Amino acid sequence: MKAYGYIVSVIQMLQRKHNLYSIVTPGEFDILYRWWEKRVPLSLIDDCTAAARSKRERQGKKAPEIKDLAHPVRRSFTRYRENTIGCLGRTENSAPPENTAEKFLNNPPTEIADLVGGILAPVSGFPLPEEVVTAFQKALLERYSDDEELERRTRSFSSHLAPSLQSESLLERYRINLLISRFGIPDLEGEEAGEP
Repeated sequence: MKAYGYIVSVIQMLQRKHNLYSIVTPGEFDILYRWWEKRVPLSLIDDCTAAARSKRERQGKKAPEIKDLAHPVRRSFTRYRENTIGCLGRTENSAPPENTAEKFLNNPPTEIADLVGGILAPVSGFPLPEEVVTAFQKALLERYSDDEELERRTRSFSSHLAPSLQSESLLERYRINLLISRFGIPDLEGEEAGEP
């Protein structure tokens, strides 16, 4: 997963699962970028956020912001790395990404089956080349460029970013992530977020 995709996924998860809608400052954006560089799993951030929220609620404090999560995430990630060295962070119940991608390619959602068949299906092998995945994502964005829900959610997301972070490329990545979520599109490039 590329940096913007990861960062947007973290912000979406914080908003959707934890109802955290604070303004993301450039400093907090840097924290998110460092998490991406280290491949901190989203599930670990989710767990740390839940624990921080619970602790702050018991203390009568306001919900945590991203900057408040930096230390707990760093501490948990250090433990995670120590416990997963040599096993790539996978459990025996984890499905390899190929199986998920193959299932999607063989049985895509009806609304986008023509895009999958026309852009992704002709390419053999997994993971798919970056330029093919990019072409597919651009076609998705083009098809849903007038989607009212997508536009409404993008405006809401943008309102929670500091003005210096409101770049078109970040907002485009947000729209792509919404479409990925809407259609259950797996990681087609084979880069699992959180893999060491």
